[in-house]
Amino acid sequence: MKLRLIAVAAALLLAACSGPTPRAVIVDGSIKILDRGVPGIQPGAASGEWMVVRNGTDGQLNVINLQGSIAVRPDSPGGSWMGRRVATTIGATPFLRWSWYLEPQQYAGGPGEGTERGVRIVIFFRSVERPSVERYASWIGVPGPEWDRFVEFDFGGFGAQRIEDARFAKWVSDDAGRKLMLRDPRAGQAGLWHVEAVDLTEVHKHFWPNEDPTHVQVVMVAVGGLRAAIPPEASPAIGYIADVSLSK
Repeated sequence: MKLRLIAVAAALLLAACSGPTPRAVIVDGSIKILDRGVPGIQPGAASGEWMVVRNGTDGQLNVINLQGSIAVRPDSPGGSWMGRRVATTIGATPFLRWSWYLEPQQYAGGPGEGTERGVRIVIFFRSVERPSVERYASWIGVPGPEWDRFVEFDFGGFGAQRIEDARFAKWVSDDAGRKLMLRDPRAGQAGLWHVEAVDLTEVHKHFWPNEDPTHVQVVMVAVGGLRAAIPPEASPAIGYIADVSLSK
């Protein structure tokens, strides 16, 4: 028993001494998620700020420099995502901004309505109120989970026999699967760059109306592609996400 207690104490000491997780911080009122610090763009990038999730059957994620603007291109069949850890709150940087582009080939030649195909941004939050067990663990140096809730912004559409029949929408879902439509389905959005801005305060209030979002931490912003089958003749690229930032 004594040896077991010593081992537990040593593990707790290592957790306490491992240091804080590196995170991007606010500079000049904003946090630019995709910049030259993205792994794959600049040697020696702060890779500890990033988390990449890709299973064996997921599509590739490609980091590309588009005339000076860093973009992520998810490839079919989607599923992968990469997230940057950040140190901010909704109150400090409530506005999420980004630009996006969908490849038209992804939406032509589909079987009728087909499946949802597109790109996504996921915002991970950590709420102010912590469960008692987490508070007790923090007193002895055991870190809690990085996040306890998230919302996912999806922007894509449905495959159709012809590209002009495909319809596109923008929506947000929370970790419980509840959905808020931000833009009703309409045609003609593929093949063009779009610039977006969303107030995270309002989004958080919609899904968690009983909690003041001001001090809710934003701990990570991730980008990736929706998982879906595509026409065999289409190029692998689903689309592009660029200019992602949090700001006041």
